[in-house]
Amino acid sequence: MMKWKEYFPNKELVQPPQFEAEVLCYPKPEIVCDYLSWRQAECHNRNQYNTCFWILVKSGKGEGEGEAHGY
Repeated sequence: MMKWKEYFPNKELVQPPQFEAEVLCYPKPEIVCDYLSWRQAECHNRNQYNTCFWILVKSGKGEGEGEAHGY
């Protein structure tokens, strides 16, 4: 995070990013940056999925109905 502005010059760091990730020895820092960006996007997508799914379940829809709607 010390070099946040170097790798993300147009994006302000509002709070430290937190997500599960595994970083291996990649040949270039840019590849690590791309990997972490992808993991953050994946985390966001899963969060949206789970939020919608559990709203349906808590509103009385069965788990199968949530899955049938693509949630």
